[in-house]
Amino acid sequence: VQKQSLEIWRAGILSKVLPERTALAVVDLQYDFCSERGALAALGSDVSPCKAVADRVARFLPQIRGKLGLIAFFQLVYDPKYMSEPQRERLLRDGKPVICAPGGEGVDLFLSPGRDDLVFQKHRYSAFTNSQFRQVLRERAIETVAVVGVDTHICVEGTVRHGYDLGY
Repeated sequence: VQKQSLEIWRAGILSKVLPERTALAVVDLQYDFCSERGALAALGSDVSPCKAVADRVARFLPQIRGKLGLIAFFQLVYDPKYMSEPQRERLLRDGKPVICAPGGEGVDLFLSPGRDDLVFQKHRYSAFTNSQFRQVLRERAIETVAVVGVDTHICVEGTVRHGYDLGY
């Protein structure tokens, strides 16, 4: 009974999602998060889970390209001139490598966007802080935003929560 209820719920929810009015936000699949040469690895973090996510997203994207209203890649760039004082303090302490430093290789995308995919920068956790992205969503009448990415407890979650608050 519980499995049947779940299937009915899924069918109801999915019937409301129109692919042409759906965007996929690909958040922070960048060298600093996904590569052994990146800043997280230099700080001692195991980046293999992030690389595994990037590999799964790379296999998924060809299946949905041309079916959705938008695929948008986001590059996190921790540029101190766009950050609040607490962000700068947290980022620049102790002489540790700066993650996603402006102008560094670490901000580069780990996956190559498709010909029609858009690329946006963000300087905060949420992709919705980028006003150009929000404008494209309005112009394309996007109603649903699905989110994939790494460090799900930070930027992915921040994007999902912010999008929900905005009505997506």
